[in-house]
Amino acid sequence: MILSSYYFIIKNLIESDKFDIKTQNGVTKPSREYCMKNSHLESIHYIMAEFMKDRKDNRLKHTFKYICKPHGVNRKKLNIDFSKYDTESFLKEIMTLKD
Repeated sequence: MILSSYYFIIKNLIESDKFDIKTQNGVTKPSREYCMKNSHLESIHYIMAEFMKDRKDNRLKHTFKYICKPHGVNRKKLNIDFSKYDTESFLKEIMTLKD
């Protein structure tokens, strides 16, 4: 599956209110309505967090105060493989995603 298809699956789940909000300690959660209204940005944040997690990037906990985590997303079943991207190509592809 290509990254843009993955993005639309995540975006649809967030717009459908099928997500949890994961926060760092002490961070106030945004409202669910805020996340749904900003589903484009929240979807990109989630994909970026997954990319960083896949690379075991320890800056992840400092990059996002919260993440909207969609229910039922299984990257392995969806055949999403971030290993084929270096950071530059990943960011270039992320920048092409449109609402």
